[in-house]
Amino acid sequence: QPRRRQGDSAYRRAASSLLELKRALDQFLQPVECIDRLLADEQEVFDRTRVLASQRRDLGSRKPGGGPTGLSLEAVAEEQVSLAGRTAELEARLRAGSDRGGDDGAPATEEGVAVEEAVPRVAEAANHFLAAVEDLAAENLQGAQLGQLEGLRALAAAREIFLDIPGLIEATYGDEVRIASVLASALSDPDPAASSAGHSREEYLPSLRETQAVNRARGERLARKIETRRQGLSSAAGPSGGPPDPQAVEGERRRLEAASEILERARGGMEEVGEHLSSEPVDEAWPEATRAAIGVVSDLERLRRIFFSIVERVREVAHQELELSDATRDASARVAGGPGTAQFIVGPLGQAQSEVAARTLGIANELKEQSELAPTDEPGAEEVSLRL
Repeated sequence: QPRRRQGDSAYRRAASSLLELKRALDQFLQPVECIDRLLADEQEVFDRTRVLASQRRDLGSRKPGGGPTGLSLEAVAEEQVSLAGRTAELEARLRAGSDRGGDDGAPATEEGVAVEEAVPRVAEAANHFLAAVEDLAAENLQGAQLGQLEGLRALAAAREIFLDIPGLIEATYGDEVRIASVLASALSDPDPAASSAGHSREEYLPSLRETQAVNRARGERLARKIETRRQGLSSAAGPSGGPPDPQAVEGERRRLEAASEILERARGGMEEVGEHLSSEPVDEAWPEATRAAIGVVSDLERLRRIFFSIVERVREVAHQELELSDATRDASARVAGGPGTAQFIVGPLGQAQSEVAARTLGIANELKEQSELAPTDEPGAEEVSLRL
């Protein structure tokens, strides 16, 4: 028992130190990076709160206990306090930047406008997290989960505001892939009217419609951002502050024009998906909705290839895998004292690993296609093909 108490005490000290380090790191991050970390950490706290609530239901009115130290109510509450403080600090930083932006009377920049729009959403998230702190102190786990979930939604909305063109493309692509996957999986059932899979089509519809509406709005924002960048080419400066390279400007103009054409097709496909999902009866429109969604995914993949290099995507996947490795080691320590909670902690990690694997496979397939399409009659072409 004394050794167990010493271990718990050491864990709490280490966990508290880690929370302070995260808080310090936030000060050096850009808004999107900071929000990403807050979202990841809050999602983890939400998952642990859900585990505690499940334990309490299983135990009746008794206080849950006997699990690993990281799953104690005190540890979860401490992390929630830290996250509420970190979110409030981000709000203060954004608000300070927003106030400074209009001091010289110059027109607001795109970044300044984004900061102003994001401040209320970050403030909303901080308030929800503070409410979750109070609920955890009162051992109201259901109320805490509600506050955590609403805070996550507010932070996600703030993150959207800061996304640049590549970020918006990735967010749109990820959701459209999920839409197409759900449509295709439900379409595969031979008897949708009688089966459980067919019955779930009606359950899928609200989420599918909402997600597709979000993607349509993202498509509009993407179109505006691409057009703004295209118009700014005429006034862009070169690397050393002098006039830009005419060939580079022309190449960028062609790239943006190609992106606009592809995006226009994708937006048309999104509208088609939305129309089919609103049709009655939905079973008859489901195959067409699936076909249109798959077409949108294909267009968005082309758009990604325009704005993302293979090197950038490999670097991003490697970073995600490194973070997932750290999370897996942390989860291993947490479930050591309570094997019964393993499925709640490890489950999200398995889903995250599947997503990383899918992205890695996509990059590998693109490299294979490029190697097969590479010309073989030019000097050094064989070496390039082998490298790909």
